[in-house]
Amino acid sequence: MQVKNFRDNMHDDPYMREAIVIIKEKAEEKRKIKKSSHDKPVEVLFKSRSINEFLPDGNEDIIIITMFTLLPYLAGIIFTFIVIAGGSITKLISLSKYHSFGLLWAIGYEILAFLILSWIVKIFIFSFLPEQEEEIKIKPKFSRRRR
Repeated sequence: MQVKNFRDNMHDDPYMREAIVIIKEKAEEKRKIKKSSHDKPVEVLFKSRSINEFLPDGNEDIIIITMFTLLPYLAGIIFTFIVIAGGSITKLISLSKYHSFGLLWAIGYEILAFLILSWIVKIFIFSFLPEQEEEIKIKPKFSRRRR
């Protein structure tokens, strides 16, 4: 009973009405800020990038060498395990005498190169499509229930 009286008297309180107005104004400001940020076209193809943007600070050389050797090798092992060995660890171990580090690295390098090129093509294609803005619907926290 007290909750119902509180809700009924809530709109009679001038401080509560002012709080509701302020909340709605802030929501409108946020909505305007989000709309204005999408007005500028994004030039994906003409941005200048460096490798340091994608790596953590410090020891970039060690990380680049490690990624250049281990990522393709691991991709090659995973490809060999799934495609050639058919998901069997015993077959993968028996195949180990026939393949070398260089062969697995080359297979993995080709796989990663294909994935990166596919990702670049996807970014290129989607840079020409218009962005769809999602409307933000604001539900007031303090609303009267009608019965």
